[in-house]
Amino acid sequence: MSRLRLGLPILMLAALASGCTRDPDQAEPASTRGGQAALPFIAETRTAAPAIDLLSPGRLEVRDGCLTVAFEGGQPGVAVFPPGVKPELKDGRLAAVTFEGRRIPVGEETVIPGGGLSVGPDQLARPLPENCPAVLFGVGG
Repeated sequence: MSRLRLGLPILMLAALASGCTRDPDQAEPASTRGGQAALPFIAETRTAAPAIDLLSPGRLEVRDGCLTVAFEGGQPGVAVFPPGVKPELKDGRLAAVTFEGRRIPVGEETVIPGGGLSVGPDQLARPLPENCPAVLFGVGG
């Protein structure tokens, strides 16, 4: 009987401890609003706008609630997509965006198509939040 009394608390502690661990490299899930994942701000233009069509190594990442483009040694800028950009969620996280038949993963090193953008913040479909970087990077081309 004494083994049973000692074994049960140890099993309970082991079960609780296993539920409290997480992989530190795994991104936090998106917060939820009304049972749906809260997405970061994803900028898109109201109408198609010309962007330089360069292929640059970099990654999309969420910074301060905004989807940005990060390049090694460069200043992050808000990723601005052509109209119709669609977010892809996986396990409650923003996993990728699709636009014009292209798919770009979020958080992975990849090739980012685009470059300089010939529009200003006033030509975005939604106003740029204050917490987003002021630099705009036109994705696409």
